[in-house]
Amino acid sequence: MRIAVLLALSAVSVALAACGSGSSPGGGSSTSGAQSPVVGSAKKAKVGSVIVDAQGRTLYRFTAEAEGLPVCTGACVGTWLPVLASTASGLPQHVATVRRPDGGKLQLTYDGHPLYRYAGDRSKADVNGEGVGGQWYAVKAGGSG
Repeated sequence: MRIAVLLALSAVSVALAACGSGSSPGGGSSTSGAQSPVVGSAKKAKVGSVIVDAQGRTLYRFTAEAEGLPVCTGACVGTWLPVLASTASGLPQHVATVRRPDGGKLQLTYDGHPLYRYAGDRSKADVNGEGVGGQWYAVKAGGSG
């Protein structure tokens, strides 16, 4: 099962690789035009296989968002950068979007969890946001957390 999930995520990465993503001026990841966000999985020290963005940076979920709606707004997004998308169509399995309450932009979700990057991660090997405040966790590949 784990191999199948990793193969599926790898296929998603390859299929979407031509779409690319970038950083918005506010620091959040975003896309423009008809591009779709790229997600994949990577093995990270101490946490195992997790969901990552196109640059291999760890993506996180906030447990306070139990309903799947973003509540990290205001000052929160200075530390936890929402992963934004330009469209809700053409996304792979497990990946969807939700409309943010602070401006209406689309935020990428994985198995219903809004996705964020942590400003404290300086390289793609980092998982410094894991366990922050007892509410922020790297999103496990395969949707198991």
